Amino acid sequence: MLWGGIANFIYFGVSPRELDLAQSALLAGIIGSPSKYSPFVNMNLAFERQKKVLDLLLENGLINRRQYQKALSDSGRQEGICVLDPNTGYIKAMVGGKSFSENQFNRVTQAKRQMRSAFKPFYYTYALLKGYTSDPILLNYPIDFKGWKTTELR
Repeated sequence: MLWGGIANFIYFGVSPRELDLAQSALLAGIIGSPSKYSPFVNMNLAFERQKKVLDLLLENGLINRRQYQKALSDSGRQEGICVLDPNTGYIKAMVGGKSFSENQFNRVTQAKRQMRSAFKPFYYTYALLKGYTSDPILLNYPIDFKGWKTTELR
């Protein structure tokens, strides 16, 4: 997880000053275990953690009931979807957020997200075409590419 003004750009595409209460609570909720609570990994768990943060803020008088309710209702806004035609690759539908009049940030076209598993089918297909199977154990050691060195993968 990247903090110190970077996570906000990765998750929401905004500067720290532009984060709303819902976004701030979500980021605060995933600090303890980013690989477990990240919305990229498990959206429901991320929202559960976000709610815990909001509950604590409310219980300790740091926010009022109205702010709490608004933050909970704003939580669903951080989603986007793009539906493609599998035969042509054409975009059939795209939703970049809940309400364009409230927030013009398009989470489909403007959010900077790590590709992660989206590339796995390409890697696996290439490997299979090159004769690899799921059986071999690949060596994990540093490699030198004309002066640029990798480190051991972990």
